[in-house]
Amino acid sequence: MAKYRNVSLVLIIATLVLVVCLQFSVFQRAAARFTASTYIAFNYRSIDLTFQTIEYSPQFGSYFVKYRDQEGQNVGFEVKSKRLPIVVVFDPLNPGA
Repeated sequence: MAKYRNVSLVLIIATLVLVVCLQFSVFQRAAARFTASTYIAFNYRSIDLTFQTIEYSPQFGSYFVKYRDQEGQNVGFEVKSKRLPIVVVFDPLNPGA
């Protein structure tokens, strides 16, 4: 029983540390880039996209992550959430979704 308490305590502490860290813009930018990269990896394996830039737009309250494909076309994804950038809101490769 003590083993499960220790594991639970470690998980709770790790979650709290993660939540606190994600309140800083450096970690939010990293989370937004990770979210966009994961989204691309799952949805567009056949397309070779290269990361270009990431920027925060205070007007929209979201991050814009820009990639470039093999033909040199820029593709931008919008990553947004209330506190954590964890949702891809706009996908230019599938605008109807």
